[in-house]
Amino acid sequence: SRRRELSHRGGGAPVNAPRSRSPRQRTEPHAPAITEPHASCMNSAVALAAAATAGALAALYISRRQRALPQPPSASAKGWHCRAARAADVPAVHALIVELARFEQAEDEVNLSVAQLRADFDAGRYECLVVEPDAGGAVVGFALVFHTYSTWEGTCLYLEDLFVLEHARGSGAGLLLLRQVARLAAARSCGRLCWQALSWNSKAMDFYKSDKVGARERIGDDGTTWVNFIMERDAIAKLAG
Repeated sequence: SRRRELSHRGGGAPVNAPRSRSPRQRTEPHAPAITEPHASCMNSAVALAAAATAGALAALYISRRQRALPQPPSASAKGWHCRAARAADVPAVHALIVELARFEQAEDEVNLSVAQLRADFDAGRYECLVVEPDAGGAVVGFALVFHTYSTWEGTCLYLEDLFVLEHARGSGAGLLLLRQVARLAAARSCGRLCWQALSWNSKAMDFYKSDKVGARERIGDDGTTWVNFIMERDAIAKLAG
């Protein structure tokens, strides 16, 4: 089931300000001068190397920080086993993401590649739980989560996707996944566990609101509702300038 809105798939100097240029310096006879285009290429190479190093260090920091947190638990129920995803599970998880998009009739909106999903997994940008038959076999469902932060509650956990293949629905696999996500949030003292649901997916809505789960729509005591906003790549680039 999906938790997204509508068909949701989730001052300073101008960045193009001209750089000041210093006059070329004289060179000794026979000494090869570094022309401005070559210097520009060298500067670009240095900047790219620095950015790559910074990115690698950030990924290492996030990965170590994730390992320091309580890790996703493993559990079994009704013939299903839920565990933390491993790197080898990434292709299967990606295939399930595509199945989820197909279920929502939005398969062409999946722009995420297996390689990017794997790179983000290695960098610790998200965590994932998978569910499979207790006796062994292929993964039939997954839950993908990451941490957010609330200025009222502190650390929170966001459930981006929870999906189970059709033949495994209604068998306890989805409930096991969601329960393990809740246990992970509790182990990390999260103030909230949040997700979205499509308004037309009444079965999912009923499941989330049931006594088995106990979630509610985000509506205030006075009837105020929280409206989801989204900006995609083109809108982000336009606003960023």
